Amino acid sequence: MPTLEPMECQCPVIFRLTSSLSELVGDAASLFEPDSVDGLVNTMEIVVEEPELWASID
Repeated sequence: MPTLEPMECQCPVIFRLTSSLSELVGDAASLFEPDSVDGLVNTMEIVVEEPELWASID
């Protein structure tokens, strides 16, 4: 499954909350509201600016 491959390599994964995959990834991904451009932008900024957050996610 393409979703699990980046997670296996400990790469950040971003999903919209309505995705069925959001249940699969749980806390191992960052989720955003699908209708919120600001939510997506904020989530992407967190991925780039807070690498220590992703280092702690298993």
